[in-house]
Amino acid sequence: MGFTTLGRLLSSPTPSELETSVEVGLEGNHVILYIIAGLICGQLIKHFANITKLPYTPILAIFGLAVGFVDKELGNWGKGAILISNINPHTFFLIFLPPLIFESAFSIDWHTIKQEIIQILILAGPLLVVNAFVTAFAMRHILQYDGEFTFEAALMFGSLISATDPVAVVSVMKELGASRTLTTMIEGESLINDGTAFVMFSVTLDLVKGKPFQLHEITIAFTRLSLGGPIFGIISGIVISFWLKRIVNNSILETNLTIVSAYSVFYLAESWKLEVSGILTLVSLGLYMTKVGKTHISHQSEETFHHILSYLGYACETLVFIIAGTIIAIKVFEGDSSIGLKDWIKLVALYVILHVIRFGMIYTLKWPMSKLGYGLSWAQATVLGFSGMRGAVSLILSVIVYLDGSIDQYIRDIVMFHTAGIAMMTLVINGSLMGYIIKKLGLMRMNEVKKKMVKNLMKAYRKEV
Repeated sequence: MGFTTLGRLLSSPTPSELETSVEVGLEGNHVILYIIAGLICGQLIKHFANITKLPYTPILAIFGLAVGFVDKELGNWGKGAILISNINPHTFFLIFLPPLIFESAFSIDWHTIKQEIIQILILAGPLLVVNAFVTAFAMRHILQYDGEFTFEAALMFGSLISATDPVAVVSVMKELGASRTLTTMIEGESLINDGTAFVMFSVTLDLVKGKPFQLHEITIAFTRLSLGGPIFGIISGIVISFWLKRIVNNSILETNLTIVSAYSVFYLAESWKLEVSGILTLVSLGLYMTKVGKTHISHQSEETFHHILSYLGYACETLVFIIAGTIIAIKVFEGDSSIGLKDWIKLVALYVILHVIRFGMIYTLKWPMSKLGYGLSWAQATVLGFSGMRGAVSLILSVIVYLDGSIDQYIRDIVMFHTAGIAMMTLVINGSLMGYIIKKLGLMRMNEVKKKMVKNLMKAYRKEV
């Protein structure tokens, strides 16, 4: 560094530099206010959802829409909403996705998923790829999106809308006491499904942006992304487990190492020269930590660790849905959007089409899947078909598309509108009806057994007292 440059750095800032730094500082304050207000309102919405038994995440998205519509009346909070709506999509991806994916993978039941892994790979591999192509065909030839909305754009949409979110279904199933095997299958499908969907999304996004690809190049890219991620995740898990072994009864260091590692491996996978799937890296890291790494976390630290990890997942999910709602309101509805009445009608049709596709493929695969793992009954296949809700991952990917100025505006509008609409419809309709369907199909018998056991224990206790 030369003396002139050093002198410039040490000298007093000019008035224009001071003005710029003040503006940047104020903008940062507005964004922080938006995040704080979002988490406070998320807390109130969570209380409301618990009382009314309504699904949590759709209410968050509706709240985000409301904030976006009245942003000009909200002062600094509204300014924060406008700034957030222009966030760099890859920054958005890097901040919010690692805790959501890692927390879900780390918390899954290893012994159950080990038995069901073949069924899960069928659901998250071939089924997802076919689902993406059939959805692309439906968008082009049934819903009649053509012109600028090319087949590549339709396939990109098909891949991102195939990423499922089991949070609402799994919470209802656990509450009702449904079988752990079915709950784990749905959760495991979603995890690996998200990774597969992102691999397809990454390849098709480049095609939409006009990057020339030969068939063999697409095959190599797909293979590198899908196989490189799990390999890197397992190697990272081995290193982190080795490090955890050497930390004794220090919950702060154990928690810090695990959470920072989740962000680090995701960043390295996505941003470094590796160029592998960050989501599949996190999934394999989380599963390895569930099997091996968890045993190296001291018992004294385990409860603290799980509380912090659960909170991170909750906070990220809350902010993702609020921010997505805000972006939709500001960018899609208030801007120069091409969305009209026909698109709202097509949204309802798309909801039906996606369910027809999913149910058709699951019922087709029911016989071979019933011979694997713990088996699969018709009742379980029905719940599995109805559990295909869309949520955080689909919304994050749609935000990446929407905020990418190199993509045609019409494509961005259609992708964002339909992703947000399908996410809200599946979360509200499927999430609300899941409890009723599980009861009707008799998949909560274990819960009745537990109730009888508790009742008998209480009787015995009263007699003793």
